[in-house]
Amino acid sequence: MSASPRPIRSVCRAVAGFTIVEIMVVVVILGLLAGLTTFSFQRMLPREQFIADVRVLAERLREARAQAIARNAEFWMVYQIDEERYWISTPYNAEGELAAYARRGDESTGAAEDAEQHKERVAIYETKLGTGIDLSSVTLDGTPYLDGELHVIFSPLGTTSEHWIVLKQESTGTVATIEVQGLTGLITYHDGLWSREPANDNDFN
Repeated sequence: MSASPRPIRSVCRAVAGFTIVEIMVVVVILGLLAGLTTFSFQRMLPREQFIADVRVLAERLREARAQAIARNAEFWMVYQIDEERYWISTPYNAEGELAAYARRGDESTGAAEDAEQHKERVAIYETKLGTGIDLSSVTLDGTPYLDGELHVIFSPLGTTSEHWIVLKQESTGTVATIEVQGLTGLITYHDGLWSREPANDNDFN
């Protein structure tokens, strides 16, 4: 006696039995999820750009110090605050020779008093901050600078003038401070607005 056939038609009907309403609900849910994902991604993009710019500036500072030590000559970090730009100024001219305003060790190749002579120096790693990111200020030896062009020297010994740079992103309210220690030239990152407290007598006890 043969077995009766399975009710294939009823199984197919159950699987295929989605209503228009059910399909529309699924489409709406998928659309909402896609919208939330896109919104979150768009909010992440500006902050990622800010973090990237902070990292690049820190790397450029390390590069300036490393080159000064390796070449036994002064390398400068130049900040053009108004234009949100910075670059490394090398002690060499376009011909690869020491520029007029450059020092190697204790020997100077020109009159350092002439501020125009720095224009001979070849610039490398010129970088402009991303859209919406401000080079808010540079504090050098305790004095904050909010505009203009500022030169910070890295010596062949790896030392520099103590300074810190504040970067700000208005759209997200994000602020970061990069501190450059004077004697060591080492770099420290601070989340938010940071400044070094003035030394007092208790610091030496």
